[in-house]
Amino acid sequence: MSRNYDEEFRDNTNRKYQYEIDIFVRERFLERHRPFFSQKNRVEVLEIGSFDGSMTNLLLGYFKQLEVVEPSSILARFVSDRFRDRVYIHNSKVEDFKTEKKYDHIFLVHTLEHLDEPADALIKLRDLLTEQGKLYIMVPNAGALSRRIAMQMGLMSSTTDVLESERIHGHLRTYDISSLRRDILNAKLKILDSGGILVKPLANYQIDAALKTSIIDEKFLLACDGLADALPDFCSSIYVVAAK
Repeated sequence: MSRNYDEEFRDNTNRKYQYEIDIFVRERFLERHRPFFSQKNRVEVLEIGSFDGSMTNLLLGYFKQLEVVEPSSILARFVSDRFRDRVYIHNSKVEDFKTEKKYDHIFLVHTLEHLDEPADALIKLRDLLTEQGKLYIMVPNAGALSRRIAMQMGLMSSTTDVLESERIHGHLRTYDISSLRRDILNAKLKILDSGGILVKPLANYQIDAALKTSIIDEKFLLACDGLADALPDFCSSIYVVAAK
């Protein structure tokens, strides 16, 4: 069945496409991996999936320029207008993306769970890496503490369920760390680093509401992220940094 990428990013009655806490998780992910980033004068960077450019904007805090592959024509135009000459947009699905270039850094952040053919996409991205290039992958975590609590409440039968509100947003699967590592290793990629970001006891909308009313603050979130190394299976998102 064909997909309408211009509809998938819109908020629905049960779920926003992106929450404020998502930005915090991305910030922590990038800061954690700053030591991996190349210090060459010219660094080729590719982001797969941009939404409104929130992650793109964070990446531009680390890199002067980058390229983006975005399947939604609406979002591709928006991100192009937002960042002008600092970002070059390819309005394409990753499966259809063609280039002769190789990249030092490729970012696939909260996108792998949306792809029709994740195995093929990972192989393609592996082939787009330079010899020393790195692929940064982060996905929502099936084992997040909030999802475990939701299952205990009877809101889902398994933590790996794709809820209807997620399906409308183009989620096709929910990864745990074992299934994420499996897909990456099957693509003949080498895992350099893996772990989690932010032990998350509440759903995203609940965290946003608690932040808005000052029930919790950034210090609380930093403390939750400080538990990530000890409790990666309970984190909001899980990640892998991979190479050829």
